[in-house]
Amino acid sequence: MFVEDSDESQSKGLTCNTATTEDLKNIREGLIADTVSISSGFASDFSASDIDEITSIFPTFKSPRVVAAQIEGAGDQTIIGLWGIQDFDYGWRILALNQVAKEYSNHGVDVEDDSASGRARTKMLELSSNTSAPNCAKG
Repeated sequence: MFVEDSDESQSKGLTCNTATTEDLKNIREGLIADTVSISSGFASDFSASDIDEITSIFPTFKSPRVVAAQIEGAGDQTIIGLWGIQDFDYGWRILALNQVAKEYSNHGVDVEDDSASGRARTKMLELSSNTSAPNCAKG
């Protein structure tokens, strides 16, 4: 599913996998400001134990993964958005995980924090630190 990026991040001890073209396209479609963009991103699958924690909250999530991308055009600082993507029997769903992604995209704006999807989003954000995607996006 992912293409391994073997450049500078490999030398830092990280295995960085570029996000798929489809994942990036779908994330871009949810950006809410014409002044910001993402040109690339990194994706990581959650570990089996992390997936167990996520699916204990929302059992129909299949293969949840995290995508981290630098948001360009949002000012002088480098900011990283985190999105959770999960596949279902009938398709997929993207949720903005961190505050940056919530500010610049509409992915999951309809999700209440106390719903199963909201609790899964919170758990995915917590567990994203166990993946390489956020550190790979920082460069």
